[in-house]
Parts: sequence; C-alpha cells; structure tokens
Amino acid sequence: KGYGINFSASRMIDGKWLPFVRAGYSKDAGTLMEKSISAGFGYYGLGGEANNLGVAMNWGQVAGSDDQYTTEVFYIMKPLDYLEVTADIQYIANPALNAIDSSTLIYGLRMRLAI
Repeated sequence: KGYGINFSASRMIDGKWLPFVRAGYSKDAGTLMEKSISAGFGYYGLGGEANNLGVAMNWGQVAGSDDQYTTEVFYIMKPLDYLEVTADIQYIANPALNAIDSSTLIYGLRMRLAI
C-alpha cells in the first residue's frame, strides 16, 4: 500500500571532484525516514589516484520524531585493485529512535574485497 521515490545525481568535475545530491520520499512504506535530502562531494587522488576523501550532510524527516541531521567525513583507500578500505566518522543530531541522547558520534571502518 506504500510507495516511494528516490533521486540521485552526481558528476565528475576535472577528474578529481565528485559532487552529489540525493533525495528520497516515502509514504506508508514502512521506512524510518519519510523524507531525506543528502549533499556532499568526494575528492579523488589524495594519497593515491583511486583514494577518495569525502564530506556529506543529510537531513531526514523521521516519522513521529524530530528531524535528524547527519554530517559525515569519510576516506576510501584502495591499496590493491581488489581491496577497498573505508574509514568514516558520522555526527548525528537528534538520532532517530533514541530518546536518551540528543546527538551521537559514530566511527566506522569497512573493508570490501572483490574476488
């Protein structure tokens, strides 16, 4: 009975900069966020040709709660053709479904192996 729509756009500029914008909307679809808008950029070539330093910000309208705001800084390293490591830090203001904290800080480390 629910429905939603998503939009995403990005474009490489000068072979180094990758700005992006994303937006989504859902209605009665069982999702946590009913509306979401994200924008940011990636910069390629810092510390290696395939490496990417990025910054992103997001606003989300959460059903039955205050709006959530997220800021993220990430760094993607590609030390080998088949290995990618991403480190990131996220600051979330008004985290959804958290009645105790008004903000939170999340550290992340992810590895992707393509075999």
